[in-house]
Amino acid sequence: ASHTIHWWWQLHALHHSQTVMTAWSDDRNHILDDIMHAVVFAFFALLFGVSPSQFILLVVFSQLIQSWQHANIYVNLGLFKYVLVSPMYHRMHHAVGYGHEAKGKPGVLGGCNFGVLFPWWDMLFNTAIFPKAVYPTGVRDLAVSHNIFIQQWQTLKHALVELLPKAK
Repeated sequence: ASHTIHWWWQLHALHHSQTVMTAWSDDRNHILDDIMHAVVFAFFALLFGVSPSQFILLVVFSQLIQSWQHANIYVNLGLFKYVLVSPMYHRMHHAVGYGHEAKGKPGVLGGCNFGVLFPWWDMLFNTAIFPKAVYPTGVRDLAVSHNIFIQQWQTLKHALVELLPKAK
């Protein structure tokens, strides 16, 4: 949803704005984007009957995996790349012109490599790209402050503008 709903994308774009991937890239988010993702995660955990103690373990495991996926490292998983999302696979999700834009349509929301743990969903919905090269990351034409408070404010303003009615 954060890649298709314009106002949510404005919040999520902060996460994609980094031009250097690191293990900490996963933690650069707008607080509302984090809250919305947490609510969705908790909803499905409740739906599937996950106990509170299991939920804590899931969150810890998820954070470790996502930090590894955001690391700027090349790991050749061989055929295992079709089983587990690697840093190279996830980097493509952050790549300018690929990760958050519709294929061949610059500026139109979409993207590739949405899988968090397994690439199967992307393979099923034809959004998987297994890169052979390293592509630059970031968001086209998005200037982001280095100040965390300004980042939060600017991102919120962009999201609110998307919610306002468009002039014809």
